[in-house]
Amino acid sequence: MTSWILLSLACTGEEELPPEGSRDAAECSDGFDNDEDGAVDCGDEDCASVRDDCDDLGRDSDRRHTGREHSDREHSDREHSDREHSDREHSAPDCDFDGAWLDTISWSCDSLDYWYDVYTVGWMSSPDLYIYQTGVDENPWDEAHSFPAESYEFDPDGCWDNQYLQLARVDDFADVVGGETTLYDCSDAQNETLTWHLTVYDTDGAEADCAVWGDDPASLGTGCEDWN
Repeated sequence: MTSWILLSLACTGEEELPPEGSRDAAECSDGFDNDEDGAVDCGDEDCASVRDDCDDLGRDSDRRHTGREHSDREHSDREHSDREHSDREHSAPDCDFDGAWLDTISWSCDSLDYWYDVYTVGWMSSPDLYIYQTGVDENPWDEAHSFPAESYEFDPDGCWDNQYLQLARVDDFADVVGGETTLYDCSDAQNETLTWHLTVYDTDGAEADCAVWGDDPASLGTGCEDWN
């Protein structure tokens, strides 16, 4: 779609958008594809000469996705990991932006668990995940889950943050506990009925960014970006 848009502009003689970061260095950390070339911020080669810390951020536009990326359960041991990040609130961010922008959302599941990996540009507070069974007409089952209070890992300079949530499968709705367990069974037939809504907050607790994906994002009317 992007290539078609750029080709159309060229054919109609309209002015091509200036390269990312050429107007303002902040364009390389605002979470937007300002020149509409398919690459965002430090994932755009145009930003390499504008921001010296692009290599440190380690971001590129291909990281921005949703999908069942971890079927080998490579993250299943994270619930047993130590989270020694209590010093984060005392650190002074060195990155020249405020707030938090979604960079990557990955999710997967198997017969035992669902797990979600979220990366942001900038530090975030604990995200909220809402799962709606929009593809079911009668008695849909919906869930709300908060991520752990502390990040799984983060950049001490404030450039990025990572939150991880693992939900164990249960068979009885009475055993569903927010942030811990889920009634969904990981079958393709059921996952195709689900719509996910993720909200991230900045370190002050204010809503910073959100995303929706799955069966019917428009039905939620959230105004969040569709990540399908």
